[in-house]
Amino acid sequence: MITPITRRSWLQRAATGFGALALHDLVQAASSPLAVKAPRFPAKAKRVIFLFMSGGPSQPDLFDPKDYIKRMHGQTISAPINTNELRVGTDKFLALTTHGEVRPRGQSGMMISD
Repeated sequence: MITPITRRSWLQRAATGFGALALHDLVQAASSPLAVKAPRFPAKAKRVIFLFMSGGPSQPDLFDPKDYIKRMHGQTISAPINTNELRVGTDKFLALTTHGEVRPRGQSGMMISD
């Protein structure tokens, strides 16, 4: 007949296994050069400013001419986000192209915006 194991007796028997798992994790973290380490100096920052800015030229816009966006410049487009969940301070969204002209630059002749 099998005697049922209580939760208390199971934890007592498994404590060695849990300790071995914890020790393994500690030893592995100490030997890993990529392990998270405590900072060398105390933090001095008192506040953090988080900027959420909708818009601005992306790198593909600066390094690749977009003829379609240039033709659509200033026209209203559908909202790129669900406006019921997030408002960015405007009710309409406009297609905007980069301000600078995209033309060949440097010795390579790569197309880059101003």
